Amino acid sequence: MINLCDDLPSNSFEPVNYAAQLLGLEQPQSIPYEDAELSPMTQGFYQSNKRVSNAKLKQQLLSQLRYPSYKEGLSALLSGEPL
Repeated sequence: MINLCDDLPSNSFEPVNYAAQLLGLEQPQSIPYEDAELSPMTQGFYQSNKRVSNAKLKQQLLSQLRYPSYKEGLSALLSGEPL
């Protein structure tokens, strides 16, 4: 199995906050897990959510990523750079 991810491990709200910052928007308010009204499937996702490594991906398939992290990828999207 090969994990598909970038070089910058992050929790689920860091990319959203970064995107809001790039767009000049207020960062969304986070809701504590205990207060969120989540379906059982979504609860299971967040309870088992783990940070993963992409070392195997880069060793076996790619030597480097075009956009090493979500930050470069989101910035490229905003600038209109061809993906």
